[in-house]
Amino acid sequence: MNKFYVLILALSLNVTSFAAETGPAACGKPGSESLDISQIGHDAFRNAPGLTEAQKLKLADLMKSTFAQAEKIKLGIANLKVDLFETLTDPSADNGKVNKIKDQIIELDKRRLALMFKSLDEVKALIGKNPETTKYLRQIMKEHSK
Repeated sequence: MNKFYVLILALSLNVTSFAAETGPAACGKPGSESLDISQIGHDAFRNAPGLTEAQKLKLADLMKSTFAQAEKIKLGIANLKVDLFETLTDPSADNGKVNKIKDQIIELDKRRLALMFKSLDEVKALIGKNPETTKYLRQIMKEHSK
């Protein structure tokens, strides 16, 4: 899989991970680099030369849809982590319950990865191989990956 497309998708999804792990109170606060990176990704697509308005709209819709789906998954994982901690600290809890929660977390994480890869394929198909677009997006990534 092309590293270029993985990074572009990561830019668009990174905010989901940050928000789920830190909670909404951290959004926009110092140290919220993930939010900044996500915004850079959104701006890059919106301003990318060589993409038609229809492509830009499709990318925006894809990013919005993927974000919403990923957010649900991340919140599910966060809730299960709370359940796991509570179960681990409960002296009467058995290993079966702990293992069941762990398995649920693993399954949700697999769903998150499947969503990311599906979205990645869609981004790749939408962007195509326009040299002007890929050059611009690579430059944006280069500037913000230091």
